Amino acid sequence: MLPDDIKALAGPVWAHRILLRTRSRQPDQQVQTLLAGILAATPVPTEVKLR
Repeated sequence: MLPDDIKALAGPVWAHRILLRTRSRQPDQQVQTLLAGILAATPVPTEVKLR
């Protein structure tokens, strides 16, 4: 698996494990939005080539 594959699967895997304290009628949508923001802000690790 590649790091981008992990990012793609993180939302569906984690969404049901995160509970938000909110009065929203669509808490699942808020969790998906929150996770999407976190994943978008998290850089994918890359290899560093040493000389």
